[in-house]
Amino acid sequence: MNVDAIVDKILSDARQSAQDALKAAEEKADAIKERSAEAVRLSTEKAREQTDAEISEAKRLMRRMAELDLRKEELRQKRVVIDEAFAKALKMMDAMPAETAREYMLKLCVESARGCESVISDKSNELINQAFVDDANAALKAAGKPATLTLGEKRLGVGCGFLLGMDGMEINCTFASILNSARPSLEGDVARALFDDKTN
Repeated sequence: MNVDAIVDKILSDARQSAQDALKAAEEKADAIKERSAEAVRLSTEKAREQTDAEISEAKRLMRRMAELDLRKEELRQKRVVIDEAFAKALKMMDAMPAETAREYMLKLCVESARGCESVISDKSNELINQAFVDDANAALKAAGKPATLTLGEKRLGVGCGFLLGMDGMEINCTFASILNSARPSLEGDVARALFDDKTN
C-alpha cells in the first residue's frame, strides 16, 4: 500500500469518526434539549398548579373572612336593635299609669324587702310616700315578715322605682335595675321575636 492510500484511509477514517462523533453529539444535545423541555414543562405545570391552588386557597380565606365580617356586622346590628328594644321597654315601664306602677312597686317591695329597710326614691317620684310605706308594711305583716319599713330621704337620680337601704347597704329596685337583671334570661326570646321571621 502506498503512502497516498494510507493517508486517504486515515483521512477517510478521521472524517467518518468526526461525523460519527458529531452525530452522537447532536443526538445527545437533542436528548438533553428534550429532557430540559420536559423538565421545564413539568416545572411550569407544577408551578401553575401550585399557583392555582394558592389563589384558590387565598380566595377561600378571603370569602371566609368576608363572611365572618358580615356575620360580625349582622350581630352588631342585632345587638343595637335588641338594645333599642330594651330601652323602649324601660320607657314603657317608666310610662306606666300611676295606679299600675304603684301596685307593681308595692308587690316588688314586699318581695324584695326583709321588712326593716328604709324606702328611698327619686325626688320626682310622688308614688313613694308614707302611704306607700304603710301599705307595704301591711302587706309584709300579712306575709309573715317584719313590717318596720320607713320612708327614706328622697334623692335625685334614683329613677323610676326605689332603693331599699339598711346598714349602709342598698338593694336596687329601680325599673332599670330590674330590667337589666332580667335581660340575660329575656334576650333569647327578644331576639327570636325580633329576627326569626326575617331570617327564615
